Amino acid sequence: MACSFRYKVLAIAILTTAIVLQFSVWRLLRQVTPSGMGVHKRKTEVNLTCDRGFNLKGYSKENRNEDLIIYTEVPKCASTTFMQILSNACDSSKKYSTHYTKPLVIQNLLKVTDLSRRQKFVKTQVLPFTKKPYIFRGHLGFFDFNELGYKQPLFIDLVRDPVERWISLYYYQTSNSALRKRLKLSPDEIKQTLGYCLQFWIRQTNCEGRDVKETAACLNTRPFSGCKGAHIKPIYPEWFSGKYMDINTSMVSIERAKTNIEKYYTFIGITEHFKETLVAMETILPRFKNELSVAYKQKKEKRENVGRNKVRPNNASIAVMKEVLADDYDLYKFILQRFYIHMTCLGVHVGQ
Repeated sequence: MACSFRYKVLAIAILTTAIVLQFSVWRLLRQVTPSGMGVHKRKTEVNLTCDRGFNLKGYSKENRNEDLIIYTEVPKCASTTFMQILSNACDSSKKYSTHYTKPLVIQNLLKVTDLSRRQKFVKTQVLPFTKKPYIFRGHLGFFDFNELGYKQPLFIDLVRDPVERWISLYYYQTSNSALRKRLKLSPDEIKQTLGYCLQFWIRQTNCEGRDVKETAACLNTRPFSGCKGAHIKPIYPEWFSGKYMDINTSMVSIERAKTNIEKYYTFIGITEHFKETLVAMETILPRFKNELSVAYKQKKEKRENVGRNKVRPNNASIAVMKEVLADDYDLYKFILQRFYIHMTCLGVHVGQ
């Protein structure tokens, strides 16, 4: 009887935890959803199940090359920090080899109907690694190996709140000497804030005097006319669809991106939960034990590739940015929901 009672108490506790988790996920996702979301019926629900290998439902385990891990590296999502940690952990543990591939092939050269150029890229830049398993690092985005006749590698990445990513990107561009030179920024242009550039863009395109949604819609339908390096636009749909593919519409791109994430991405971490992401990676990449966490602790406090003198846009500008980046928020919400579920499956506590 005592044993039966304990089992009942345990079952009630597990059920209560599951309910609390689902409510927490719902509450957190509400915080990152811009106004107006939900107008289009898109696939955003995620099945709350994992297999024994900690993979979420829908993940394709067939025909995979487990000796090749591709870090597709979305820009300005703590990618420099994560790459350094990966490199240090690989060097110290000798469990993976890794190399940073830069520069990558110009996007338009691979974005063609003929597959030969993409095949050559894979043969010369990705596959000729000498020591297995190998972690490829570079701003690649999703790259379909199956279409080229190869096994699909294990894909990993990190994403970040879209507005925060754009704030970081803009001020990184204005503070990095090489990027300032590439953008041909004058001393006055370097001093311009992101908030100023957004309002300048709105005025230049005659989109002022409207509510938030109408302003964003106006900006999205007119040619960009604003500060250099300040063309705020979504990146996640193209990144996870395959930026070397010819995607014609935003809706198709979002759905394709979600399908690729479900089927091929072994794990996508969240910049805002960086420490927890590292712990999860140590399970997802099974040859690691605690090397990533150790490398993170040993890393110097100095942060690299960080924009200086950031001036955060005001709330009104942030609201417009969220609407302009609605497609990014659609995918970010989708990935964030999967992240919380994945962490539960892995037994990793996520702090608020």
